[in-house]
Amino acid sequence: MRRFWPLMALPPFLVLAAAHWSDLPALVAGDYAQYLLHAKAIVEGRPYGDIGYLFTPYNAMTGPPLQPPGWPLLLAPVVAIFGLGLAMPKVLVTLAACVLLCAVAVRLARSDSRSTAVLSAAACGVALESSFATNSALSDLPFAAVLWMIIVAADTDTPLSWQRVLLLGLLGLLAISIRVVGVVIVPAFALLAVLRQRDRARLAVVVAFWTLLGVAVLLVMGVDRVPFLSQVIRAPEVLLKRITVFVPRSRYSLFEALLYPVPWNALNDIYHVAVMALVLPGLFEFNRRFGRSALWCVAVVTFAFLLVSPVFDSRYLWPLWPILPYSVIAGAQKWRAWLKVTPLKARRLIPVVATGWIVAATLTSLSRPSPPSLLGDRDIQDILQWARREALSGPLRVSFFSPRVLTLETGIPAMPWFAAPPPATIRELQRAGITHVILGEVGFLTGPLAAMEETVRSRPDAFLRVHSNPRFEVLRFTAMSAMPAGS
Repeated sequence: MRRFWPLMALPPFLVLAAAHWSDLPALVAGDYAQYLLHAKAIVEGRPYGDIGYLFTPYNAMTGPPLQPPGWPLLLAPVVAIFGLGLAMPKVLVTLAACVLLCAVAVRLARSDSRSTAVLSAAACGVALESSFATNSALSDLPFAAVLWMIIVAADTDTPLSWQRVLLLGLLGLLAISIRVVGVVIVPAFALLAVLRQRDRARLAVVVAFWTLLGVAVLLVMGVDRVPFLSQVIRAPEVLLKRITVFVPRSRYSLFEALLYPVPWNALNDIYHVAVMALVLPGLFEFNRRFGRSALWCVAVVTFAFLLVSPVFDSRYLWPLWPILPYSVIAGAQKWRAWLKVTPLKARRLIPVVATGWIVAATLTSLSRPSPPSLLGDRDIQDILQWARREALSGPLRVSFFSPRVLTLETGIPAMPWFAAPPPATIRELQRAGITHVILGEVGFLTGPLAAMEETVRSRPDAFLRVHSNPRFEVLRFTAMSAMPAGS
């Protein structure tokens, strides 16, 4: 176990991952489908962007025209061998989570005890899978794994060798190719170069390599092809507004990272308030132990980037989640020191309580129902079956709330719902060569749905109902223009 001790952090996560293995992607999930569509295009030798997703600037937040190529390239061999099934991509995501948790344990153990490191990583694994992190082939866990591998490679007691500089350069390239937010490593390592005089020159080489590579990619692809870049660069007042809404929208991510140890909401609320007595001194301890490290620099810069990000989801904070379970345990250690509890008792008590905390959260997570899935919904399956049948009679191009999943499941090009005035909506549907609009209540996207319904009401001559079920109706768009070439 001297060599394989980080594996001790995996059992709680693996128990939950096994319990969730048969779960389908959540109703709101769509990015995974675009990654698989890109991988399919790579395997079939088609242009990378030839995936059937019809991007509209009226709803840019559904997904960019192109996702970064790193994760599709990793998925491509799986797609080539096993097709577009969801099981093997889930295997890759689960393996990425295991790599992440082992990297977390290794890095934390360099600045604290192995028991604290293993328990922190194990708690993080429970938090991740309690959020059903492995339900679909998202890029977040692979990205987080590579990011922590970079941190492990950079944070050692010995000076950076040129071999490690090369490793950092390649891992950084992989991180940025998996998720655009990976560019945070550039300012993070620039900050690290300022703080760590010992490795300043070699860190500068790494930063220069990443910067030159990024500039080259921008010149080749064009700024407009970088996902969400146009939404990131905004006036100062817009950025300030994003900061003010970040805290309320990110609080649930904080609670998820700190676990839900009991199945009762009221008691969990009390726990989340009370645990702050450990988290706050634990964060100060984290700053004391890890300040001026690559981990600290990456955490600070990533958090700053997310403050002004135009998009947000709880999973965007996953790379930082290990810090919060660590702060709970480190905070308990600080209270032990302040209360002058004898070290022998503390060595026995804190790991035992932390283990009980992790076990309780695991059992609570096992009792939670899985999130609603798109592919498990009977009415949506009816829509997919209709689309497959109709596609046999002629080419279709549809507008649907989850366009990328529909395209993955049926091969039919699809555009998301979007919010625009009725005349602009008609023009956009014509531009994309849309043949059918599929509308129905899904519990979110209320603005785009209302706008699409308003267009239907204002132009009844342009829409004809051809299919319906209890939740959805399919409308043929009769005012369509000539279908784009190659459709």
